[in-house]
Amino acid sequence: MHPALRLRPLLPLIALGLVAGCATKAPSVRESAEFVSAPLRDAELMPEINEDRSNVKVIVVPAEEGADRLVREAALGRHLSGTIGQLLGGRGIEVVDENLASGLGDALKRAELTSTGKGDAYAGPKVANFTVKASISSSNYGASYQAAQRFTDKKGKVTVIPATYNHSANMSATVRVYEMPSLRLVGSVNIKGSTSFSDERTQANVGTGVAMLRKAAENATGANRTELLNLFATKGYVVARRMHSKNKNSVFQVSIGKIDGLKAGDQVDIFSVRPAEKSLLKNAPATEEIFVASGVVAPMLLTDTTAWISLEDDAQAVKIRRGDLVKQKHTKGFMESLNKALQ
Repeated sequence: MHPALRLRPLLPLIALGLVAGCATKAPSVRESAEFVSAPLRDAELMPEINEDRSNVKVIVVPAEEGADRLVREAALGRHLSGTIGQLLGGRGIEVVDENLASGLGDALKRAELTSTGKGDAYAGPKVANFTVKASISSSNYGASYQAAQRFTDKKGKVTVIPATYNHSANMSATVRVYEMPSLRLVGSVNIKGSTSFSDERTQANVGTGVAMLRKAAENATGANRTELLNLFATKGYVVARRMHSKNKNSVFQVSIGKIDGLKAGDQVDIFSVRPAEKSLLKNAPATEEIFVASGVVAPMLLTDTTAWISLEDDAQAVKIRRGDLVKQKHTKGFMESLNKALQ
């Protein structure tokens, strides 16, 4: 069966999912006058809101390549890191030259061995908030030969399919993000990508293998862009609550706005930050983030430094506190979701 025919029954379901995801109606600017101030209790752990609006700064170090000869020929580690840097830079994250952070490579090796995440793990120049390091876990390139084929139908018509070389490449890697200067691991994403082509002339060769492995790395970054960007999701805090004078639905003001990348319709998640349970682990985190609710940025009163959030489920409004953590949520577009499903 042709691939397009197999996908066709899925498309109405996917379309319904997209429609369902847009069901929340955020208050408009015109409706903002109908919202009045409402009481809001403080969170158990109140944050210190940082008024420094400077961009997040990240160092992307070359990925670990392993011993594979073709991977080294392709300089795949540096190519993958460059691709990740371009993705982050395109979303307003400042990518800092790794050479400005002297001694970072050795500090990362020590942190990976000890997993301490101490405040003094990196003592060099303070030029970035995070370090990104990828490790290539697998890679493959190959080409197969398919001999020419000749067919004759019942009417004597001859069809010739020429010989072809079928090339394919794939790679996978783990991308880890470390907080600086503690070098505490804050998140990781497993990525994978592939590419292929066929023609009548090109036999397997190093040059083609190099180009295809690099393309597979680019595809891996693109296919997992949402997961990678969510590692650096814009964060803020709940600061106020308003309630509609008639239907009693709530909206919540948060401490991030347009200069932080928010726009009307963006999705956010709200978390309660609480003391973590006592653990026997030496380096267990002191706090934990507990999901409370999801919402969307409303068009009403969106400013450079603040925004108002309309909840997807207003029944969760009673659980939200002043000081709760808010994270912007990057979501997959239709084609990104479809491409990832077909990998």
